[in-house]
This record gives sequence, structure tokens and C-alpha cells, in this order.
Amino acid sequence: MSIEALTVILFGLLVLLLISGLPIAFGMGATAVILILWRLGPQALHLITATAFSSWGTYTLVALPLYVLMANFLAGSGIADDLY
Repeated sequence: MSIEALTVILFGLLVLLLISGLPIAFGMGATAVILILWRLGPQALHLITATAFSSWGTYTLVALPLYVLMANFLAGSGIADDLY
């Protein structure tokens, strides 16, 4: 199967899942699992966990939750309103 046909199937399945009311994260995850099972077979399911755990081990995105926490502290204390 060509890459063009696979791309059409991928986006079609994703749109179908999103139209059915599934949240975006679960729709993308379900699409990935379905296509991995279809194209590579059940023995390739370890790729999902290996990819997830390897991306969780990076410290690049640690600043994002701390930035949101800092913004909540500033908004809750009223300092953000004074600064704005």
C-alpha cells in the first residue's frame, strides 16, 4: 500500500473518531494503535510503550508545568492583576 493511501486512511480514521465525540488525545492514540496493529501486527505493540517511555525521560518539558503553577500562584495572589 502506498504512503498516500495510508495517509488518507489515517486522517479518515482520525476524523471519524473525532466526529464520534472521542477526545483528541484518545482519538489520536486509538488511531495509532489501530494502524500499528493493522500494518505491523500485534508483536509491534511494544513500540508504543517504548516510544512513550523514551519521551517521558526527557527533561525538556519540565518547565511547562512549573510555568503554569507559577501563573496560578500569581493569578491567585492578585499580583498578576497588578502587573497587568
